[in-house]
Amino acid sequence: MSEQNEHIESLLKNAPKSPGVYLFKDKKDVILYIGKAKVLRNRVRSYFRGNPDSRDPKTQTMVNQIRDIEFIVTDSEVESLLLEANLVKEHRPRYNVRLKDDKSYPYVRITNEPYPRVFITRDVIKDGSKYYGPYTDVTSLRSTMRVVKKVFPIRSCRYHIDQESINQNKVSVCLDYHIKKCEGPCEGLVSKEHYNAMIDKVIDFLNGRTDDVIDYLTERMNEAADEFEYEEASRIRDQINAVKSYAKKQRVETGDFEDRDVLAMATEEDEDRKS
Repeated sequence: MSEQNEHIESLLKNAPKSPGVYLFKDKKDVILYIGKAKVLRNRVRSYFRGNPDSRDPKTQTMVNQIRDIEFIVTDSEVESLLLEANLVKEHRPRYNVRLKDDKSYPYVRITNEPYPRVFITRDVIKDGSKYYGPYTDVTSLRSTMRVVKKVFPIRSCRYHIDQESINQNKVSVCLDYHIKKCEGPCEGLVSKEHYNAMIDKVIDFLNGRTDDVIDYLTERMNEAADEFEYEEASRIRDQINAVKSYAKKQRVETGDFEDRDVLAMATEEDEDRKS
């Protein structure tokens, strides 16, 4: 057995039995491929066991170039999925075709507008918008967005709304306003300051700071009750209950495109929407 093969065999023998990410490297220490696994040892060994003729030509070509393997252990399979996505975006290995386009996992986007929109997208546009994700658990993300829409009356229209459009009456309130799913920023029925304070609480919610959101809603509920607006107080009480029942806390990566050292990431769809 050659020295190179002995090195690979040693790595396979001592590979972690944990979830994580593996990096295949060539003789120049260039990353060929980045993958994730529920059990690293089992997944990585599968590349070197069995009949090579049964593999597709691309995989076999890659395996023939592997001279080193790096392992990164994560706490969960979900973390390994997200770490894989971010490492592929950073290094863009030759054999990672699927994740190179950054469209494998969705993000939650908060637009850079006077009255921001909040929706799911797979397109990351560097226009000052804030992005949270990538999310891998589609079911959980859909649940999250349902709670966001139930708790926060965020506009769902795609119009650009600013003071000029409000003054010129370019847009009129829609059904969402009448069923209390939007507060009517298009007609200036809610101030920019109030609307963006709500967006700040959406960000708190996406970051898992549900206690801050509950405090914010409780204050609003008490104010409504003090002014004898009992229907509004009851509606906000239901929102508080929705937040409290939201069991899954999420760790997210903020896509603000600033350089930083990322140690770990996390999870979390409503239907994808294009901006």
